[in-house]
Amino acid sequence: MGVSDAVLWALPARAAWWLFGALVCVGCGGSAVTPQEPLPAPAPSAPPTPSAAPSVEAPLEPPAPEPLPEGSIGAAGPLLLQRASGNHRWVALCQARTDSDGDGEVGFRVGPRGEINGDALASYLVRGAGEGLPLEEFIDADPSGRWLLFRRDGKLELFDDYSAKSVDLSALGADVRDDVSRDLPHRVLSFDAAGKLAYLRLGQHQSGMLPGQRKEELVVRDLESGQERVFDPGRGSVYRLRLDPTGNWLLLQVLIDDTNGNGRFDWPLPEQGQGVSKRCVPPRATYSVYPGRGDKLYTRSLYLGKLGPGRSPKLERRDGLVTPLGSRLVFRQAGARLYTRGYRLGRPHTDAVELDGCEAHVLYADAARNSLVVACEPSAEDIKKTHNYRHAVELVRLLGSGQLQRTPLGFDLAPIRSDTWGDTVTGPRLLDFYPGSETRLLDMQDGRVLPLKVGDIVVHTFEAHALVRRRNALWLYDAEAKEPWTDLHASVDEVAEELHHGRYSWVSPQWIDLEEGRVLGTQPRVLALSDDGRALVPVSPEGGDAELVSGPLMWVEAGHQVVPRGSDAEP
Repeated sequence: MGVSDAVLWALPARAAWWLFGALVCVGCGGSAVTPQEPLPAPAPSAPPTPSAAPSVEAPLEPPAPEPLPEGSIGAAGPLLLQRASGNHRWVALCQARTDSDGDGEVGFRVGPRGEINGDALASYLVRGAGEGLPLEEFIDADPSGRWLLFRRDGKLELFDDYSAKSVDLSALGADVRDDVSRDLPHRVLSFDAAGKLAYLRLGQHQSGMLPGQRKEELVVRDLESGQERVFDPGRGSVYRLRLDPTGNWLLLQVLIDDTNGNGRFDWPLPEQGQGVSKRCVPPRATYSVYPGRGDKLYTRSLYLGKLGPGRSPKLERRDGLVTPLGSRLVFRQAGARLYTRGYRLGRPHTDAVELDGCEAHVLYADAARNSLVVACEPSAEDIKKTHNYRHAVELVRLLGSGQLQRTPLGFDLAPIRSDTWGDTVTGPRLLDFYPGSETRLLDMQDGRVLPLKVGDIVVHTFEAHALVRRRNALWLYDAEAKEPWTDLHASVDEVAEELHHGRYSWVSPQWIDLEEGRVLGTQPRVLALSDDGRALVPVSPEGGDAELVSGPLMWVEAGHQVVPRGSDAEP
C-alpha cells in the first residue's frame, strides 16, 4: 500500500465502492429482516471498553482434497491468465483454440488500446495439469481457493475443488446478471473468509412492481453444509452487494425509486450481454464511462455478527458509508465528521470520531488493529493563515466508546478528498507513503515512522518486512531485527514487472522470500506465485512476446540462494 503525491489519481478507484459499483451470517435457518432506514444519531458517551480484533467465524475442518496430476498447464499458444489458486491446484486462463476468424491461423493479438484482434478467446479451468475444462466464464473463487464460481452450459455453478462436485445455483434462483465493469467483482455474488457465499435470489414479478422488476432475496450459504439463510433486502432492487472481509457486515447498493422517471429501474452501468465474458480481456489503455446513467443509488448495511438475546438483524440506511472496520462501520452523516457504528453486548451503538481541527479522509483502515490512517484537510481559516493546502497525516486508534488516540505522523500529502476501502481481515503492518520525493514507512504496530532515502520505493511488505527498491538494487528492511537492513545483492530490470503474494515477491527477474530474507532465484517471466513460494511460468519463456505469454505453463520451485541478515549496513 503506498500513497504519494504522484499517484493520487489512483485513490478514487479504491474508494467509495458505490460510485461504480462477499456476505456472511453466523448461524443458519430462515430469518426475515424488516428494513429500517433511519439516519443514525451519535450515541451518548459510555465507559470505554477494550478494543477487540475482528472475529472471523472459523469454517469447518475441510476434507482432504482429491489428488491432482502435475505437469504442463494449458495448450500451446498465447494466453491471458485470469486466476491461479494459492495452493497451485488450479489455473483459470483464456486462450484462442479455434480459427474463428477464418484466416487460417489460431491466435490473437492485443491492439494499442487493449482491444483483442484475431480469434475469439474462451475460458478454461485447468485442475492440476492438462488443457482444461472449457467454461463460458470464470467468475470468482473464495480466499482459500477451494470454492469456485463459473458459468458453464448456461448454468451458474458453485464448484468444490476438493471433491470435484458442483451445485447449480441457477436452479436455486441465483441472479447471474452482471454489469459491464471489468474491474469489479460480480455485482451479486460474494465470498467471505469463513466458508460462506452470498448471492441474490430472484423470484417472480409481482403486482405493483416496475417493469422488469422481480422479487428479491438475499441468501447466505454455508459452503461446507449447503445450509442457507435468507434475508429480505427491503424496498427497491439490489444493484450490488458486498461482504465485509471479516464477515460482520453485509453492504448493499439499492435502487429505491425510479429517480430518472423512465418507468423502470436502471443500473449506473449497462448490463453485460448474456453468454458474454467480460473477463477474458487484457489491461486496457482506455475504458468507457457512463456519467449520470441510471437511478439514484442508496446504501444499506446489515450487521451479521452476534446479537443480544431476542434480537434479529435489521437493515439500516448508510448513505455516508466510508469503510467497514471489523465489527464497526465508519461513516459520515450530513457533514464531514466521521462516526462508527458497532455493537456492544449485542446492542447497536454509534460513536463520533472526535478529530478536532481535522476534516478526515481515510487513507487506510486496519480492522485487526482498530486503526485508521487519515489525511486531515485544513480549514479555510488555516489555509488563509498558512497558505498550505496539503493534508497532514495522522494515525487514529479507536479504543471504544468514542475514545481514541491520535498520533500526528510528521508529514503531509497533496490534497486527498476521497476515502480508501478496507478490504482485508488483517492488513499489512508496514505502510509506505511518498510526500513529494521523500519516502516514509509507517509501522502500524507501534506508530513509528521510518524515513527512507529519497527515491526509495517500497515494492512490497509482509508482516515486519519491507522489500525496498533503491535505484536498481533490492534491500530488505526488518522492523524487528537488531540490524534492520539487508542488501540482497539483487539487481532488477530498469522497468521491472512485479508480482506479490504473501511473503513472496517477484521483481523481474528477482524472486524473493521476504520472511527468510533470501533470493530464491531469477525468472524472466512469472504469472503467479503460490502460498509455498512456487512460481507459475511459461514452459518456453522465449515463446511469447512483449504483450502476451504463450502456453503451456508450469509451476516451478525455487532454488536456494541464502543471504545472511544484516549482511550489509544501510548505505
